[in-house]
Amino acid sequence: MNKERLVLTREVVRQCDIVAVEKYYLPSIVLMENAGIIAALNNASCEIISLDVPSGLDCNSGLPQGCSVVATQTITFVAIKVGFLVPPAAQYIGNVTVVDIGIAPNLLVELI
Repeated sequence: MNKERLVLTREVVRQCDIVAVEKYYLPSIVLMENAGIIAALNNASCEIISLDVPSGLDCNSGLPQGCSVVATQTITFVAIKVGFLVPPAAQYIGNVTVVDIGIAPNLLVELI
C-alpha cells in the first residue's frame, strides 16, 4: 500500500464538504492496497457522490467486490444499472440520478 497516497486521501477527504469518486478511479475488484482509500472515503463526514457506479460495486450483481464506496448519491450515465435494482445495492448507491449523455435510443436497444 502506498502510505503517502492513503495519508493524502485521508487529509483531502477531511477537508472536503463533498467528494466525487469516479468508478474507474479504483478497479472493479478491490485490491487490498485500495481498500484503505475506500475506508477513508466511507469514514469521511462529507457527502460522497459516486460517478456512474460506486467504486467496488458490481453494476450487474449489485454486490461489493471485496468492499465498496458507500455513496450518499450516485450520478449514473445513460440508464440505471441492473445491479442497482438488487436490494444489497441500496446501502452503497444512495440517491440515484440518471444523466443523459446523448446516446441515441436505437443504440440503447441494440446494447440491451
